[in-house]
Amino acid sequence: MKILITGGHLTPALAFIDYLQTTQKNVRIVFVGREFAREKDKQPAREREAVESRGIKFVPIQAAKFQTGAWVKNLLQLPLFFASFFSALRILSQQQPDVFLSFGGYLSLPMGLASWIVNKPIVVHEQTRAVGLSNQLVGQLAKKVAISFTDSQPYFPTQKTVLTGNLLRQQLTSKNQPKPAWLTSSSELPILYITGGSQGSEVINSILSQTIHKILKDWQVIHQCGTASQERSYLAELEQQRAHLSANLKSRYAIREWVTEQELAWIYQHAAAAVSRAGANTILELTYSRLPAILIPLPFSRNQEQLKNAENLANSGGAIVIAQSHLTPNSLLEALHTIRTKNQAHRRKLESVQYLKDADKKLFDLIKNLLPAKREKKS
Repeated sequence: MKILITGGHLTPALAFIDYLQTTQKNVRIVFVGREFAREKDKQPAREREAVESRGIKFVPIQAAKFQTGAWVKNLLQLPLFFASFFSALRILSQQQPDVFLSFGGYLSLPMGLASWIVNKPIVVHEQTRAVGLSNQLVGQLAKKVAISFTDSQPYFPTQKTVLTGNLLRQQLTSKNQPKPAWLTSSSELPILYITGGSQGSEVINSILSQTIHKILKDWQVIHQCGTASQERSYLAELEQQRAHLSANLKSRYAIREWVTEQELAWIYQHAAAAVSRAGANTILELTYSRLPAILIPLPFSRNQEQLKNAENLANSGGAIVIAQSHLTPNSLLEALHTIRTKNQAHRRKLESVQYLKDADKKLFDLIKNLLPAKREKKS
């Protein structure tokens, strides 16, 4: 069996690849992904590095990114969309997969349409409660749609959907990862992990630069700030701010553009709290790790998906939500004080939060059971 994957949501795609490589030695994989997270400023995406480090073939493609309601911008994207569609047809012809598996994102639209045109079975995995436009469209062409929450059922044809849950990277479950070599602090203060995702968050980074000297009085901080682009480097900017701290505070502040899965596993097991956006995959990882968090939902996510994720975890008692419009140095410091003083109570609440397990196996079974029916039809 050969599976062609696109991963707009990269972490569940990587989780599935890891599952296949561990348990399904005869399955071949090819990954179609982005070279740049943002084409405008050429910020490198993490797909190629993450995929090729696993020995998987990476095929780059450039695609149009349509926006709901932005008709003029969408019309201007049509030439790029048609170019990406023909690129997708060429990739399918060259790679000859048995099935196309979409983890969402705008690359899935040309790949999904091309797969449907050449009669390749399509399977969609949806991680969110509020479904993105591309997965919603590709879901109409798919043979099966695996969903993580019953909330996303209305976005897809009922007869196609199967509840599998979201996928967790196996490396994050490892209890034996060493402490990152770059984390040299000997402080006994609790660890605070701050992240804006692979691209980073300008808002979170800006607020942190204004408050870091106060935060470091109560915490040692690991700050994953985002990959540099042609236009700016968050790491360089934050390192300049760090240089003005006292030697004692400086030793407690580690800044990284990115952390590896092995490093992240250690962080999740040793951190006392996190400050983060509220994507579906981050929420799953925080829940699994029982890590209390201050969540700052991305305000422009489709159908307020991140806000729904954040509110769901906050309602369980495991998180505090700050709307981006209300994020100030004072609101962040107040939330950090609360989550530090009530840390054990938040952790106990998280222990009662349930999530669906074995999603990787359920997704593979869905694909495996789909393919024999396809082959019988051909014979």
